[in-house]
Amino acid sequence: IRARDENLICVGVIPGPKKPMNMDSFLYPMVEELQLLGIGVTAFDSCTQTEFTLRAHIISVFGDMPAISTLMHTKGVNALCPCRSCTIKGVRAPSGSTLYYPLRIPKLLPGQRAKRSLNPLRLPMRTEESYEQQVLEIERATNNQVQQEARKQSGINSRSILSQLPSISFPWSFGLDAMHLFFEN
Repeated sequence: IRARDENLICVGVIPGPKKPMNMDSFLYPMVEELQLLGIGVTAFDSCTQTEFTLRAHIISVFGDMPAISTLMHTKGVNALCPCRSCTIKGVRAPSGSTLYYPLRIPKLLPGQRAKRSLNPLRLPMRTEESYEQQVLEIERATNNQVQQEARKQSGINSRSILSQLPSISFPWSFGLDAMHLFFEN
């Protein structure tokens, strides 16, 4: 339903092949206007010949996985904590730098700490509160090293400009990308 033309208002398309260096600079005018529309603007109904207060709220944001990571300011699919919806953490492959995300923890290698296996029906989910807490931890870091570690552990780079919109819920307003989830891997 969300992908049907009559249900969409496309506010922008940023063509590739490379993403913008600062996505928030593209989003700023839209966010500013949505803040005004959230408060309400006077509009005219030509059918009833009366004025009314028009309000608009964005409640869902979608795109492919790399685009959503950019919009949310998250680290993305190759991070220690890659998921925008849960807090699953990666395990380093024994013979390289690749991370993978098993639900069952493999045998421990020397120097690794034991982790618990995860039930796929009860993953440790992010909440609005936990997301905000992790962003605040990054913002309040006392030095660059502490900030980088907080980013690494949370999978969040910084606060998104979209967080200025009260109708947006992090992470729940950001839909899943069916193509990459089901058809690409």
